[in-house]
Amino acid sequence: MARIELSESLCCYSVADIRAMERYAISEQKVPALQLMNRAGRAAFEAIQRIYSEPLCLHVFCGGGNNGGDGFVVAGLAADSGWPVNIIDLSDPKKLSVAAAEAKAYALQRVESVTTEIPDLNNASGVIVDALLGIGFSGDLRGVILEACCAINRSWLPVFAIDTPSGVNADTGACALDAVQATTTISFIAAKRGLLTGSAPNCVGELIVDDIGISDLELLGSEADIQPHEILSDDSLEEVFPSRFLSAHKGAYGHLLIIGGNFGMSGAVILAAEAALSMGVGKVSVATRFPSLAPLLSRAPEVMAHQVDHYNHLGPLIDQCTAIVIGPGLGTCPWAEQMLHKVLAEDIPTVIDADAIRLIAEGRVKPSHDRICFTPHPGEAALMLNSSTAEVQQDRFAALAALENRVAGHWLLKGNGSLLTRKGLPVGGVSINGLAASKERTASSPPAYINITGNPGMASGGMGDVLSGLIGSILAQGYGVEESAAAAVFVHGAAADIAAELVGEISLKASDVIDSVPELLLSSCDSDV
Repeated sequence: MARIELSESLCCYSVADIRAMERYAISEQKVPALQLMNRAGRAAFEAIQRIYSEPLCLHVFCGGGNNGGDGFVVAGLAADSGWPVNIIDLSDPKKLSVAAAEAKAYALQRVESVTTEIPDLNNASGVIVDALLGIGFSGDLRGVILEACCAINRSWLPVFAIDTPSGVNADTGACALDAVQATTTISFIAAKRGLLTGSAPNCVGELIVDDIGISDLELLGSEADIQPHEILSDDSLEEVFPSRFLSAHKGAYGHLLIIGGNFGMSGAVILAAEAALSMGVGKVSVATRFPSLAPLLSRAPEVMAHQVDHYNHLGPLIDQCTAIVIGPGLGTCPWAEQMLHKVLAEDIPTVIDADAIRLIAEGRVKPSHDRICFTPHPGEAALMLNSSTAEVQQDRFAALAALENRVAGHWLLKGNGSLLTRKGLPVGGVSINGLAASKERTASSPPAYINITGNPGMASGGMGDVLSGLIGSILAQGYGVEESAAAAVFVHGAAADIAAELVGEISLKASDVIDSVPELLLSSCDSDV
């Protein structure tokens, strides 16, 4: 996941909400558009100065929108500060906004090296400033902008992107072919949600957020809803791990039942059970097939293992548990279908993963309550939506909303920048007078949690089983589905980051993540947890 430098905010926003904030600042707070552009350009140049302590040549690519205007401000400020500057001006003077035209005039008075041709940067030195396309981009790169993006990527110079790397959809996270691969990106007003999920972090690099003075959101009117998406932090852990009483006993910390481990798939329930134990649940039972019993007990003697060949044998185990995880190594055979049917007939908090999701997607079993956390990866989400993995990844926020509409419950869409539905009141939610968002946008983009912990080493087998066990463990201890999933997905990625520091991303295994959970809890929670 891309590194992110946040100020005080732990929220990010849709492009529509960012535009509403910007319009409010201009129309209601009487901040001229040119002043906002100057603030953005100054914030960008000051960030460049912090990163590169000595003046380097800035190759500033300026497009035709306000993003290009920000770039012109950067170029002018850099020239005034004694930095060598080349402006690559790809704007159309007839289409520039008034503010962008003024910013361009300001820059051209200060910078001597200006060209309208795309230079060969293969032997150049310095830093590229990408101010070609802003947050309004969607679709494909074309024409001279495509040529410019290709030239930037070929150069191997560090790239500082303004607001969003050109070719990246700041709302959905989708990236055009040949989107700019930035080293650093600065996001103005607030973090844009699309920069934190899907393929976008590949292009964003380190993300810096600067509010450019638009920070008092609680003062903004009372009619139009602004829907923040909350970035998960270790605050999620504090909410579910209070200090334990001296008189604590295992019965006070829940009983999790894990169902799975069909023939040849015992490893999945082993990982889920070990992960659950690492998160402090009082007791773990596993309902599985006979061949899984011996390997399970040899790896996790703390687990109560049960051979279950028929759904009638599942009843007594369900009666004793406080939460259920079903899916790790479950398979899709009639036995698996029976197990899932029995579980979903009971109103018990449940985590549904892997093959259990496939059975529901095929219509073979239907949930009867909504105290469920579904944990699909993009491929499983595509099955649920009768879509394709590529379509899910093109707009993960829309996919999350569609999943929630498809089957009631809480949905955790796994992947880079995992998304979790958020049914409570928006954290930090505000309203902006007179700038109501359309019902269409609000309905298609409900608030979500976004997780930015984790690393590419998690692209290996068993990681989903570990996550299911972590969620189930917290759920069994009496917490709600939403808060359990939020805390667990944060822990999952953060523990993987600790493990990657020890073994590296290439060698990272799911069991390494489990081994790092205790260290994470020790550092994040009270010492007597």
